[in-house]
Amino acid sequence: MEQAKPAAPPTPGPQSFSAVLPSALTSLSERSGTRSNDESERREATKGTVQYRLREHQKLLETRAALQVPVRFEERARFGPLGAWLSSRARARGQRFAEAPGAGAAPLLMGRSGSGKTHLLYATARAISEANVQRLLAFRMEEEGKALREVDSGGLEAAHALNVAALGWPATVLHVTSGAEIAHALRESVGSGTLEKTVDFYRQQDAVSARWTGVLVVDDVEVARMSDFLQVELYRIFDYRYQESLPTLVATNLAPAELARQLGDRIARRIVDMTEPFEL
Repeated sequence: MEQAKPAAPPTPGPQSFSAVLPSALTSLSERSGTRSNDESERREATKGTVQYRLREHQKLLETRAALQVPVRFEERARFGPLGAWLSSRARARGQRFAEAPGAGAAPLLMGRSGSGKTHLLYATARAISEANVQRLLAFRMEEEGKALREVDSGGLEAAHALNVAALGWPATVLHVTSGAEIAHALRESVGSGTLEKTVDFYRQQDAVSARWTGVLVVDDVEVARMSDFLQVELYRIFDYRYQESLPTLVATNLAPAELARQLGDRIARRIVDMTEPFEL
């Protein structure tokens, strides 16, 4: 007797649209959710990098304007303590320059030894440095907010697209020195082959190229022993600052006529022409 063949398994029929739709929607939702999560993570990473780059650039600019105050002047070289023994007129002149170093001529502080020139000089430089830090902080926070909103809107897709250095930072490049230190640095630079680099440092040419404010503060600008070499190099420094209208705060024990005899007429004229004589 012929055995019956087993029945073939039923051929699956087409599934109805209503049966397929839930699983398709679930799969689509999962893929969409994954893409959404990836995009969110990418934006958060971009934000983190943007914040890091802005903060690091702020620190760099703060370092360039950092001020080291000698121990002798640490406590008294502030506008508050100066009020006990320095005239309100002198303090007001220093404060006016510190508030806007690039807005007008810096004072040429003149007075005998012990008149308070160096204290006023350091108090002014300290106020410039502190104001610089506050301006940089405020600017960085403002730019950070703008950048993060751009990332959220899709306008800034990658952190490297933000040119941090070109944002227009309100930076001040501050150098505090003395006539003796400048003379020593210039003489030493001849032996080390770095004369041009040293001259450029005091000229603050980097501040000019970046259109930042470059402030040079020089105490006791008169140099004990002048030479033809020093006269030439000092003139190069002060003439450049004069031509570029870079604020230069100078203190001296000498009157303008005595300064001309000590430094030479050309250097003294440049210093007087770019400053505002102020006698303590």
